[in-house]
Amino acid sequence: MVELVVKKFLSRLTSLLPSHTRYEEIRLAEPYQLGIDRVRVPFEGAPIRVRLVRENLEFQIYPELSLDPGAIRTPPRYLIFDPSRYYSEISGFIRLTEQGDSFVIGKQVRRKPVSCNFPENLDMRHISIAHDGDALIFRKLVSDTEVELSLLADQHDAEGFNTQRQEKLRTIRKIFGGPVDLLSPSDALASLRQVNEVLQQESYRALDERGQPGGVVSLPDSLVPIIVGDLHAQVNNLLTLLSQNHFMEALEAGEAALIILGDAVHSELDDDLEEMEDSLLMMDLILRLKLRFPRQLFYIRGNHDSFSSNLTKFGIAQCLIWEAVMRKYRGDVYVREMKRFYELLPYLVISDGYIACHAAPIKTRFNMDMLINIYRYPGLIKELTSNRIRRRTSPAGYSKMDVRHFRNTLKVPENTPFLVSHSPLDRERPLWLEAGGIKNHHIVFSANIPWIGVFTRMRNHIIPLSYHRENLLHILNGLK
Repeated sequence: MVELVVKKFLSRLTSLLPSHTRYEEIRLAEPYQLGIDRVRVPFEGAPIRVRLVRENLEFQIYPELSLDPGAIRTPPRYLIFDPSRYYSEISGFIRLTEQGDSFVIGKQVRRKPVSCNFPENLDMRHISIAHDGDALIFRKLVSDTEVELSLLADQHDAEGFNTQRQEKLRTIRKIFGGPVDLLSPSDALASLRQVNEVLQQESYRALDERGQPGGVVSLPDSLVPIIVGDLHAQVNNLLTLLSQNHFMEALEAGEAALIILGDAVHSELDDDLEEMEDSLLMMDLILRLKLRFPRQLFYIRGNHDSFSSNLTKFGIAQCLIWEAVMRKYRGDVYVREMKRFYELLPYLVISDGYIACHAAPIKTRFNMDMLINIYRYPGLIKELTSNRIRRRTSPAGYSKMDVRHFRNTLKVPENTPFLVSHSPLDRERPLWLEAGGIKNHHIVFSANIPWIGVFTRMRNHIIPLSYHRENLLHILNGLK
């Protein structure tokens, strides 16, 4: 009885609400002209095209599918993007993740239209799109805007994205030389030695006073950055990133640089702190990628990239365990070559539009010559690889003034994006923008599950993107 009364009350309340709060449910069998009322379009598997007729602007909405058959997404997630660039270059998008998420095409938070590729002169709020579980709700916000909704043709089926991603996995498998599995000791040593020879004369690095590669990579603006944070032995995270967007195509075309901000090894998962086989596999993969892209992949040294006895995680000396496992599987010569690899790594990336390192800015006095000859300054190395942002748990960490000092000394504009990893602020998120309240200072972390962070560039803006981790290793190894 009580339930019946409640239902009648809610029904009466709904009937009293203004008409603009209700919507009509439609099926897009034919193109549909959006009127002044909201419409609800049930998700039926097909992507949706939205056209702003007078502005001659089109964008598309795709369900975000997964290559991993074990990943069930209920409700589905939707990606909104401008197709004029999305299919041909590294691009951004807007993701509607769960019921209640919404987005407005037009004047919005500044970063969102940039990451979506929408024209920068699109000032007016034209249309809103809301995630309604198994449907999308569209609402026209300007009465004289002409908006047309339609389903995309079969050749643009959402499954096409998965086919393209499988091709990228095939490319990675080809680069690796077969299934991505632990290399034999002899093959692993050969890869490491070849990479060390590449690092000895690595592109875009000034030589130090010894004639060795210095501590700074100065990348040209022509290379679009793909900046990946700590991976901590999560091989599937790296495979997920490389199979997304236009990243692999841009690397193959020589248009992008993959920048890994150190700490690719040593799992952060509580039950796997002493497990090191995934770390071996991660390094095998990164080294093969470096050999394929010697002028486009740059590994920046982190605090875990060592055999130091001083580094522990919850009392576990991961670096010492790493050395012992490496010696067991690969031998003494491999351990010596890996130590050489660490010594040859750079510590800082500088380009016209961003600066990046593993952990933190330098708080003390320094100059470019000191960075190039950084082997002489262990204090600078420790700051760049081990310091943390100032928080209650790290009161001696760096602050807004330290970031300003760092930018000023490097002689870059005060609003230059500064990207670090090392200090995730929690275990759920992959990205922290304006971290610590510091303008254009961002933290990217790529080892979390399920969301993986990455930064890239579009329209001269550094933009954040995130992707849902998928278990792709077994899929890659099953491809012909």
